Amino acid sequence: MFHYLWLLMGLRSLAMGALHPPQPEVMTPLVAAALEILAEQVSPSQSTLAVMDLTQDAEHRDDRQEQLMNIILRSVGSEMALRTFQKPPAEVPASFVVFLVNSAEAFNTLGFHFTDFHSTREFNFLILLTRRMSSRAERLEVLRDISRTCVRFHTSNVILITEKRDGVVLVYAYSLLNMDCDLSVSLELIDIYENGLFRHGHEARSFNRGLSLSGCPLQVSWYPLAPFVSFIGNSSDPEERAQTWRLTGIDGELIKLLASIFHFRILLEEPCDKCLSHDIKDDCSGCFDQVIFSNSSILIGAMSG
Repeated sequence: MFHYLWLLMGLRSLAMGALHPPQPEVMTPLVAAALEILAEQVSPSQSTLAVMDLTQDAEHRDDRQEQLMNIILRSVGSEMALRTFQKPPAEVPASFVVFLVNSAEAFNTLGFHFTDFHSTREFNFLILLTRRMSSRAERLEVLRDISRTCVRFHTSNVILITEKRDGVVLVYAYSLLNMDCDLSVSLELIDIYENGLFRHGHEARSFNRGLSLSGCPLQVSWYPLAPFVSFIGNSSDPEERAQTWRLTGIDGELIKLLASIFHFRILLEEPCDKCLSHDIKDDCSGCFDQVIFSNSSILIGAMSG
């Protein structure tokens, strides 16, 4: 009698399982935003994607983070070559790396070793902060700390995403210049993901947007030598030097092109000579002196000759 009773209970459990199967893992807004960014920017046929799961204490797994990682792996595993890590490797394992971290301390466990080979490669980091912060101030402090570690790795192609308690996903990048153009790690909110949509086009959240110098000025020293550098007008007049269209020649056009690509302003110094003032005891305005002893950052005008 009891044997049949247990059999009936087992059959009932199977039937209930068929009627109510286990709920699938829910695609959170954080993961949905991350997958869309990967789909936009990572070519499945040309790139290997590394996915790294980091916690401050490797002995204690973060269940939510582990669930998010499983969803990412299932979503992209059939489309792209994947490498997964639960312990930090010694070197950056791929050009594109997704990090799932629950704290700045977890990300700071990384200790990549960069060789000469690595210095010629470009790396792209997509960092998911899996723990929801209790306040905006706490969120920004954690993201700044993570960004400082990225600076230590000389990696500027970084996108950081985090999810608020209401499900809104915030997309950040970092810059090495603040609003006053001082050297400082500064965060910029570049996009918001809400109700399944980003607010801006994909260019706003491009990995290589970190190359921008935020419109800050760079002082440029120049030696007038055609066809490399010429100036239309009076080069001794500060107002005319501020009009960059007057700067021409091969080097002049190149520096203007670089300014448009990297988004910096050209502050043109007065023309200088090819001399070093400590070698020549006169009033020489040496181009190299301007770079060595003043704030000049760039020197143009066939200076290698």
